Amino acid sequence: MPKVLLLLVVFLAGALAHDGVLLDLIRLPQKATYYLPKHALPIPSKAKLKKAYLEQWYAPWVDMPVMDTHEVFWMLDTFSALGFGKDGKPNDPVRMQALYESMDIPHYPSTALKAVILADTSVRAVPTDEPYYRTKDGYPFDRWQNSFIFAGTPVLITHYNKERTYAHIQSSFVFGWVRVEDIAPIKPQMIQQVMRFKEYLTPLRDKIALYDQRRNYLATAHMGEIFLKIPNTSRQVYIYKQDQEGYAYLSPAFVNPKDFTPFPRPLTQKTMATIIDTMLGQKYGWGGAHQDRDCSAFTRDSFASFGILLPRNSLAQVQYAKNAIDLSHMSAHKKEAYIIKHATPFATILWLKGHIMLYLGTRHRKAIVAHNIWAISVPKHRKKTHIYNIGKAVITTLRLGKEHKDMFAHSKLLIDRVKAMSDLYDYSLKLVVY
Repeated sequence: MPKVLLLLVVFLAGALAHDGVLLDLIRLPQKATYYLPKHALPIPSKAKLKKAYLEQWYAPWVDMPVMDTHEVFWMLDTFSALGFGKDGKPNDPVRMQALYESMDIPHYPSTALKAVILADTSVRAVPTDEPYYRTKDGYPFDRWQNSFIFAGTPVLITHYNKERTYAHIQSSFVFGWVRVEDIAPIKPQMIQQVMRFKEYLTPLRDKIALYDQRRNYLATAHMGEIFLKIPNTSRQVYIYKQDQEGYAYLSPAFVNPKDFTPFPRPLTQKTMATIIDTMLGQKYGWGGAHQDRDCSAFTRDSFASFGILLPRNSLAQVQYAKNAIDLSHMSAHKKEAYIIKHATPFATILWLKGHIMLYLGTRHRKAIVAHNIWAISVPKHRKKTHIYNIGKAVITTLRLGKEHKDMFAHSKLLIDRVKAMSDLYDYSLKLVVY
C-alpha cells in the first residue's frame, strides 16, 4: 500500500475514533457469510433435535409442573422502589399498590389450564402494559417487559389477575402475564390432533405475512418460529383461531413455498450464517419490545430453526446444554485465545452478565461475534465512562470500542466481561433422546 494511502487510512481511523464512531462497525464486514470457515462439519441428527425440541415445546400440554410462588413473582422488589413510568415521572404509589393487589398473589396458583397463544404478544412481569424503569432515563430497559411470544406457542395458564384482563402463563421458554384476548384454552381432543402432526415448516426469512385464501392478512411468521404443515401441500400451514365457545381450533393459512423450509433445518455453519444475515441490522428491542429482539432473543431465534429451544435469558441459555466452560478466571488475552481454539464457529455462545453473543470465528486473529446490543460503555479517565449507542444486531470483535478507551482506565471491554461459553454444536452431536 502506498505510504500516502496508508497515512490517509490511519488519519481517517483516528478521526473516526475521535468523533465517537465505533471502528468495528466500519471495518468489519456486516455479513455473517463472510466469516464462514473453509471446511464444513458433520451434521448432527435432525431427528434427535426435532424430538427434543417438540418434547420441550409441548411440555405445557403434557407434563409441565406449576411453578412456585417465589419463582413467578420475582419482580416484587420493583414495588418497594417506585421507579419511573414512560413520561419520566415517578410512578404513582396508589397505582402501584393497586397493581400489586391485582395479581392476587395469595390465591396463586388458581388454575392449571392448557392453552395456546393466538397472536404475537408481550409476556409481562406484571399484569399491565405500563413500563417500569429503575431510573428516569432508564429507557429502553422496561423491567416489566419479560419477553415476546409467538402466536401458536403452547402454554399452561396458572393464574389470572383479579380483573381477568391478564393470564399468567408458562411456556417452553418463558413465563409471565399475557393479555387474555391473546390466548385461548385448548381442548384435549385438539391437543391430541395437533400432536399427531409429523411435519412442520419454519421461515427462511424474518417477518413474513400469512394470508387466507382471499389474500386477507392473518398473521406474521418470524425467524425461529414453527408451523404445522398441512399434509399433501407445500402452500398451507395451520394457525390457531378462537371459536364461539372461546376454545382454540386450527385454521389454514397460505404461504409462499419459497419462504419456508421443513423443520428442523440442518445444523450447518452455512445455514446459521444465512439465518444471522436475515437479522443483522434489525433494531434492538429489550424483552422483545415492539416485536424487536434483544441479545437473548437474537440467539434463541437463531438456534430455534435447528431444533434447539433456548430459554429466555442469557444466563439460562449458557447453562442450557450443561456444558458451559468457566472463563472468568482467565486474562483477556488467554480468554480470547481459548475461545478461538475451542469454540465452534457459528455454534458457540459467549456469555457475560446480562448479555449473550454468537461466536462466528476469527478475522486477523481476533474473535468475531454476532449479537444484538443496545450500547456499550467504554472507560475514560478519572473513573468516568462513555456510552456508545448501537441499538441493533451487529458483527463486532470482543474489543468493541477499544479505540475510545483511555489507556490508564480499568478495562471493561466485552472480552474482559465474558464469563462463560457453551458449544451448542457439541451439545447437538451428543444429544440423547428417548
